[in-house]
Amino acid sequence: MIDFCERLGSIDIESIEFHASRGDFESWVRFLGDIELERKLSLIREADLTGDALREKLYETLRSRYDELLRKGTYNRIKSVQTRHLMMLAVVSFSKDVMTDSVSELLVE
Repeated sequence: MIDFCERLGSIDIESIEFHASRGDFESWVRFLGDIELERKLSLIREADLTGDALREKLYETLRSRYDELLRKGTYNRIKSVQTRHLMMLAVVSFSKDVMTDSVSELLVE
């Protein structure tokens, strides 16, 4: 989450607007299991922000959620779940023939 938050400043605004308007950020966060952040991102989409206002609101929301999770001491647990989900997404993009035994073992854990 913090990596994406920090990279928002360098991502092309048209790309941010495209994904925000389709609800992609909400879908990604839902997949990672953060329903609270999904709700907040949904509110941003519904506000129909564009340009730097959208970028700033996304940054503010992601950073706030990250800080909140750190204060609660739950960030490492959530990050572990997110990492496992991202690994699964990466594996899905490869054919089964390319998947190695070590990656398969990681997914089974």
